[in-house]
Amino acid sequence: MAWGLVGWWCLLLLVAALPAGAFTFTPYVDLRLGYDDNVRLKQQARGDAFVSLKPGLRLSWGRPSQQLNASASLEYTEYYRLSEYTGLQGGQVEVSYRRQFSPRWRVYAWERFSSSFDQEDVDEQGRLIRVRGDTGRRDRNTVGVRLRHDYGRARLVSLSYTHNYSSSTVESVEEVTVHQLDARWVHALGPDWQVSAEGFFYRDDYQKSPDLNRYGGEVSLARMFGPTRQALLTLGYQGTQADTDDPVVRQARDYEIYSASLGYSHKMSPTWGWRVAAGWSQVSGDSRGNQAAGQGYPTFQASLDFSGQRWEVSLYAKSDLGEYDLLGENSGLTLSHSVGARLNYELARHWSLALNAGWTRDNYKQDPTLAGTDENLQGDIDSYSLGGRLSWQVTRRAALSLDYRYLCRDAENDDDDRTQNRVLLILTVDKPYRW
Repeated sequence: MAWGLVGWWCLLLLVAALPAGAFTFTPYVDLRLGYDDNVRLKQQARGDAFVSLKPGLRLSWGRPSQQLNASASLEYTEYYRLSEYTGLQGGQVEVSYRRQFSPRWRVYAWERFSSSFDQEDVDEQGRLIRVRGDTGRRDRNTVGVRLRHDYGRARLVSLSYTHNYSSSTVESVEEVTVHQLDARWVHALGPDWQVSAEGFFYRDDYQKSPDLNRYGGEVSLARMFGPTRQALLTLGYQGTQADTDDPVVRQARDYEIYSASLGYSHKMSPTWGWRVAAGWSQVSGDSRGNQAAGQGYPTFQASLDFSGQRWEVSLYAKSDLGEYDLLGENSGLTLSHSVGARLNYELARHWSLALNAGWTRDNYKQDPTLAGTDENLQGDIDSYSLGGRLSWQVTRRAALSLDYRYLCRDAENDDDDRTQNRVLLILTVDKPYRW
């Protein structure tokens, strides 16, 4: 946690250096009434009604060239029958700082901490990645900084460092610290051609399992056909090496991936566009502890986006091979397939509807008894999600929503299966203050 404290102190120093500018402070509160048929996603499901109070605040300070944003919230829940779960459910704090020194130089720093009993993992767009098999509170802290230099039109260099820490109250879920270094370079060769390169090095320090070094990168060549079409050729490499002298762990955990893909995207009109990429990933390793060693796998990505005056629709599908940076999860080499859809629709003035559905299948390739990976993550695990929200903007500062979600985890080990249906009625009220 030392790096987290360093991150907070650095951000406080940045706050002290902020110039005078617009200041907005917005307290808010969410009042939630709901029913959950599997509270905390237990193996033996128990349902209950509940009321939840979630106060929070948002802060924005500065001007466009130098700005600080912060948010914080806590959630307290009272259950009708399951009184042992009544109490503080968790909270989160996030601080970010942006500074543009000139049109060519900018820096971005951030600090995020969260503590929660939620057992599902979502990506930055809010899509469900997987439902976890464990229970208990999970704490996460992330601090990072990114520096970017633009030295021309479509020409840039960026470098970032991120420190991630994750812990859990569940003994089987080990603590992990991830040091992450990323670099990116983009260079336009002219109006029709562009080359880019990305590289990374990750150091995963586990509490019990052997530590890992992960490294690699990719090089891409893009050909633009006017402002709406683009073809992309990408070559990639990834390597993973366990930091241990145990030859059994090394033969199961060490591997390399060589990949190539060809993609094409087309913005057909202001209303809709699509993109697709297909390729191949070849794995090099020891087949005695790694099912993927010596094997090749097709990779695929596709998306289709529609937008109208009052609606947006997005469809996506993906198949790829690698290790996924979900904090606290020592998953190993994974072949992942996912498909999904999202809809946002403005029904009428002050009324909106959002729907989403998704499926993910993770096939874990390494033997956990040999590789030292999470023993609950083996074979095929399917995760399903379905949800919707109907929202009514009652007043300028108050909104009422009816929210439903369904989650399902179908693992080869029946003890790890989970399902959940949850319904929420949410009243949100905020009040901004500006200086």
